[in-house]
Amino acid sequence: MNPQEQGDQSETVVGDHESRVQTARWVAVSILGLAIVTSSALVFSWRTLKHSQVERKALSAEIQASRDSYRSAVTSLQQQVLQVRTQNLSLQAALNDLNLSVQLAQSGIALTRKEAQRLNDGQREAIRQFSAMDREVKKQLATKASSEDVTAMGSEVTSFRNDLTSTKNDLQMTRSEMGTLIARNHDDIEVLRRLGERDYFEFTIAGKNIPQKLGDFTIELRSTDAKKDQCSLVFVVDDKRIEKRDRSTNEPIFFYARGARQPTEVVINEIEKNKVVGYLSVPKERPQIALAGAN
Repeated sequence: MNPQEQGDQSETVVGDHESRVQTARWVAVSILGLAIVTSSALVFSWRTLKHSQVERKALSAEIQASRDSYRSAVTSLQQQVLQVRTQNLSLQAALNDLNLSVQLAQSGIALTRKEAQRLNDGQREAIRQFSAMDREVKKQLATKASSEDVTAMGSEVTSFRNDLTSTKNDLQMTRSEMGTLIARNHDDIEVLRRLGERDYFEFTIAGKNIPQKLGDFTIELRSTDAKKDQCSLVFVVDDKRIEKRDRSTNEPIFFYARGARQPTEVVINEIEKNKVVGYLSVPKERPQIALAGAN
């Protein structure tokens, strides 16, 4: 082989070597680029996954908070419904008691009206009898010649007339809305006792906030205003506390005791400083009661 051929062969070998080196470089650069791209993709995927996990946790927390809020709202609504039902039951019970009280009051009013009508009928019958006696006495006087008889008959007529006038005056007392006669003093109470329609018990309360037993209920004086002629009282009837404020003299206060068909009546006749005087009136249909501290 001549020198020229050897030189050409050497140049060919060198060219192949450089080509392989250049190819290897491009392969290395491609692999490095691919590695960089792959790493970037992995980092991006990891970040995306991490963000998704954070959002998922936040969404789960919101869902749980919504569930808790819904459960709380349902529980609150159930409690409100239960309270409304309880209030409705209480209102229904109160309405039933009110209807029963109204029925009892209506029955009592009807009975007292009948009682007042019977009392009026008795008054008219008494007046009729006195008038008949008066006419009979006058007739007898017309037939008597003796002056002594005339004098005796005249006294009898005068007595009958006085009794008739007294009866008329007695029965002209003020009547309450229940039809009962209202006594204004001790003399009026005695007149009502003689009529025998109800039982009457006089009492005096001296001192405030001192409960006093009157039959089957208790009365307590809370305040007095002698200038205004008013007082405030508290009654305990069948274990129920009832307050009556600013009541005037001769103003009747009525109660229906348990099982009673006619009302119990309390009237204050006198109001002084820290002291009241009055009477208790109970229907005849009830058993007679003993009053502690009654006059």
